[in-house]
Amino acid sequence: MQSIAQNWLVLQLTGSAFRLGLVSAAQFLPLLLFSLYGGVIADRYPKRNILLLTQSLLLCQAVVLAALTWTGVVRYEHVLALAFGLGMINSLDMPTRQAYVMELAGREDLMNAVALNSAAFNAARLVGPALAGLIMGRFSTAACFSVNACSFLAVLAGLFAIPPGGKAECGPDRGVWRGIADGARYISRTAQIAEPLLLLGWLSVFAMNFGVLIPSFARFTLHGGPGVYGLLMSAMGAGAMIGALTLAALSRCGPKRWILALAGLGLCVTQIALLRLCVFPLAAAALFFTGFAMVFFNASTNSTLQIEAGAEYRGRVMSVYSLFLGGLTPIGSLFAGAVTQRTNPAVALAVGGTVGLAGLLVMGLRWLRTARPQYEEGLTPP
Repeated sequence: MQSIAQNWLVLQLTGSAFRLGLVSAAQFLPLLLFSLYGGVIADRYPKRNILLLTQSLLLCQAVVLAALTWTGVVRYEHVLALAFGLGMINSLDMPTRQAYVMELAGREDLMNAVALNSAAFNAARLVGPALAGLIMGRFSTAACFSVNACSFLAVLAGLFAIPPGGKAECGPDRGVWRGIADGARYISRTAQIAEPLLLLGWLSVFAMNFGVLIPSFARFTLHGGPGVYGLLMSAMGAGAMIGALTLAALSRCGPKRWILALAGLGLCVTQIALLRLCVFPLAAAALFFTGFAMVFFNASTNSTLQIEAGAEYRGRVMSVYSLFLGGLTPIGSLFAGAVTQRTNPAVALAVGGTVGLAGLLVMGLRWLRTARPQYEEGLTPP
């Protein structure tokens, strides 16, 4: 709700798509710059305490934005600064929250917990924009910010209800830079962590640029208006929610390489198919399966990383996950925007899917090479 209302407020204040892009960049840039710091802090201090701090700061951010908007004194510079502050807080909150799932759910139920979290997130993506539109139409953008501020009271109450747990230390005598370097060495030496992260980063840049491409696809390829755009995003959100629930039901199987490979394949192929599916019903169906595959891939990657990471490194591993999933958004947006400007949105989706498919093929060949010696060793008599 806050995201939709914030974008609308910027357009009301400036009427400039460029300035709206700057707000988005300001919100995501801290994830690119500071997520790794957040991972070190998440490994050094109790995660519950960190989340109590970050959620309280997010509450304050929402209250300030609501107050400025209610009083009518809000300016573009206020929104830009608050968006940057939101990104700064999230650079600590996101890796901590991701790593905290393992402490709460345990290894056996981790994949189920990650999948259910994805289902809740995507259900919010379905409901939030529609609810924001209704509230803005009946009241104002300030009302959306106020509702968002109130929602943090429930989050804080939930955190207070969780018994305090232990903490993982990354060493009291090590500085932040040393902690980041240790985490980077650990990731690079652990193939079970490095390979899914590399694949996630590749697909995030080239095959997950829906925020830029779907509005343009609806407007210039399907020749539709805001309603068509909203229905396309709803189709994708519905697919993501059903995918998350399906993954939760299959969680006892645990994260597997073949699930990552098939999910990545589905994510890329459905985008390539949009080059030919230039009528609304077929495009909506393709995006439904795109959302399904995307949440399968992201949640499976999340589970794999948390299971494979040692407890003392989990915060730093999940900080790289947050960096690749959200911090690379500006780079992917530039790529998608550049291809769209030279061609059209359907071609840009197909190009992104094709490049993503190439990275998936390279990683798949690597997995096959590493799996073959183990398979042959298992067949060789002692």
